[in-house]
Formats: sequence, C-alpha cells, structure tokens
Amino acid sequence: MNDFPNDITEIPLTRQKLYQPLRLDVSLKGMLQRWARQANLSLSYRHNSDFTLYHGIAKIQQPNIEEAIRELNEAYQHRGVDIRLVDNHILVNYSEYSDSLNSKDSKPVTTQPIAPFPKLPDLSDVPSSTSLSDQEDHAVVDTNNNVKGGNASNEHP
Repeated sequence: MNDFPNDITEIPLTRQKLYQPLRLDVSLKGMLQRWARQANLSLSYRHNSDFTLYHGIAKIQQPNIEEAIRELNEAYQHRGVDIRLVDNHILVNYSEYSDSLNSKDSKPVTTQPIAPFPKLPDLSDVPSSTSLSDQEDHAVVDTNNNVKGGNASNEHP
C-alpha cells in the first residue's frame, strides 16, 4: 500500500522570521534590540524611558519588519513613543502624543529640545601663558562674572 498523499506539499528548508513579542522579552527596548539583531539592523533608542510589554502587542506576528514596526508604533504612540524604520535603522524617539496622565484621549505634548552648549567667548587674543608681572595688566572674570585684578575700573572685592 502506498501512503503518499495525492498532492505535493512544499516544505520550507529555512524557517521564516516572525517579528513578534516573546515571553523572554522583558521590555520594549529589549524586544527591539532582538528584532534589530534578527533583521540585521541597528537600533537607536533615544527615549529617556523603557516600557513594559503589554497584552495589546501580543497580536503582532509579522514576517515583515516594516509592518511589525508600524503595528508596534501604533501600540506605543499614545505613551509618547515614536518607533520608525529608516533605512537600516530602527529609531525610537518621543512622539507628539502622550497619555502620561492615563487619559483615554491623546493629547499633544510639548517636548523641549536639549539646550545647546552656551557660546564660549573668543579667546584667540588671550596669551597662552603670562608671567606674574603680566597678570597685573590683565583682568580676570570669576564664575560669578566679577572682574578681578588688572586695571579694570569695575573691580569687585
């Protein structure tokens, strides 16, 4: 007796990658690190917080990383997280909406950019070293913007 089926069934020799949350993933950042390794991508996580995984993402099971990232972004955007795939990078930043007050309605968030370093004074005309006798002719400004020494007329004690 022949027990072979009547139709041919394809048997893949390589396992299809699925981008999905696993129980071993402790947090959003950890899961994205795993996904990045799996897809040979880099991860740039620029959010100040990491987040737990929750039941709302359990349904994500995508063979396509772009679709998995899109679904994940939709799931976390209300918490102020923006997840995108740009070129060969998974980028995580702050999003425009947050419900950090546990509101059901998304609200705009005004995020403050990181302040640039203050402009440093031009020191190109300051000699690199001075002798003790030269110091009498030069005023020194301390951290409280008090001018000391030299021939400065606004010298503070």
